[in-house]
Amino acid sequence: MKFKITLFFLIFFPLLVCSQSITGKIIDAETKEPLPYANIVLLSKNKGVTTNEEGLYSFDIKGETKDFLLISYLGYTTQKISLKQFLGTVNNELNIELSENSSMIDEVVLHVKKAKYTSSKKIGVDKQLFKFGVSVPFGFEQCVLIKNPSFQEGKVNELVLFLKKRENQQYEVLPTFFRVKFYEYDVRYKRPGKLLSYEQIILKPENKTQKVRVDLKEYYIKYPKEGICVGIETFNPIKRRDSKTMYLTSPCLRFTYDKEPLTWQSYKDKAWEKNERKLRSKVFGKVKYNYSNPMIQMKVQFRK
Repeated sequence: MKFKITLFFLIFFPLLVCSQSITGKIIDAETKEPLPYANIVLLSKNKGVTTNEEGLYSFDIKGETKDFLLISYLGYTTQKISLKQFLGTVNNELNIELSENSSMIDEVVLHVKKAKYTSSKKIGVDKQLFKFGVSVPFGFEQCVLIKNPSFQEGKVNELVLFLKKRENQQYEVLPTFFRVKFYEYDVRYKRPGKLLSYEQIILKPENKTQKVRVDLKEYYIKYPKEGICVGIETFNPIKRRDSKTMYLTSPCLRFTYDKEPLTWQSYKDKAWEKNERKLRSKVFGKVKYNYSNPMIQMKVQFRK
């Protein structure tokens, strides 16, 4: 009998130790509708998942029960949940309701609608030295400042992204979705500030090299005189079989090298970090640096 009990623990105890997860659904607190592509991330690590189109998710929390979950969705109040309640458990269910975040967005949209504008003009980060594709891991958002050359308010009519197909024989290449966001530029802290739109703009491009145009006329997005920060979040809600293996995302954003570092990055709506990837060169004995920024263009109209 003692042998049988020992054998039971030898077989099943490792399974209990190795398997610990939470699954559930994220919904709107008022309408009870699912929230597709919401972010679930650990507070202390860059580890998280994205809900699928039905708002469903599954997250491995083995060894993470001393941490907290951050649940975020564009236009909704972020929730922080302790994982201590799951200490010693195996498979758990956690359904979450998020409430819409009341803000001044509606007033901003109305302000943009009422104004009169000049004809459309093209601005953005254009190719400088050369352009190259960068595979951004899922969950990361690249945010680039598009300066305002006129220092006059306007509105954004169109966004243009430059994408490159990736092929690799060594690593798995996974299809990519993009979520587009727009922020004010916080002059005081020199980083992306408040959101300018709560619209869910999701792109599911084909895996090929292409120029993608996004019509934004119906969103009435303000173009502040200090410039606008355009965020491109890379994600895919399909759960990977082995999250520890290396992979590449495709298509990927095209970058170029410029004189200024204009880019920040964030993991699933966490704090911004300055991206100062740079290229060192020497011209006539003088050292110069150029910084990598995503190639993003826009069509805007300025207020009369």
